[in-house]
Amino acid sequence: MVLMLQGKAESHPQAEQLERMIRTRVAQHFLALEVGDPELSVVFTDDEHIRELNYEWMGEDKPTDVLSFPMFEGEDFEEELDLLGDIVVNLEYAERLVATREHRDRVAEELGVDASTLEWGLSQEVDFLIIHGLLHLVGHDHADADEEAVMKAEERRLWEHAGSIDI
Repeated sequence: MVLMLQGKAESHPQAEQLERMIRTRVAQHFLALEVGDPELSVVFTDDEHIRELNYEWMGEDKPTDVLSFPMFEGEDFEEELDLLGDIVVNLEYAERLVATREHRDRVAEELGVDASTLEWGLSQEVDFLIIHGLLHLVGHDHADADEEAVMKAEERRLWEHAGSIDI
């Protein structure tokens, strides 16, 4: 895994801790996804930089939490890849998601536990976004309700496999 820091993320006080955590988690997620050990690029960035990417690639002129850029799509995806793709995580947006507890509450609901029992800080949020991005890289989507249900089930499976949360 190659990790790069861009914009305000370069001076983020938790960048080193997040990098160590993500390296461990990505290895666990690769095992759960049975994709071998492909190269993955992860970029930690900020609102400004991800807004530019979101506009260029998705046509949306606003910041977002995570973007994924797969090397292969659909039926071209193979489990034994040398290069999986890129995930761009917006640390500023992730911090706002932690504050709103949006993803914590969703994960708690999917696990059937009280949200207040979940430890949920920036590490857990970034891991959630990495899982979401990885699932896009291996061909999952959430464009319709059926696809979204499958993707949410896979998010839960990866969370549980990696022991990403303490209940």
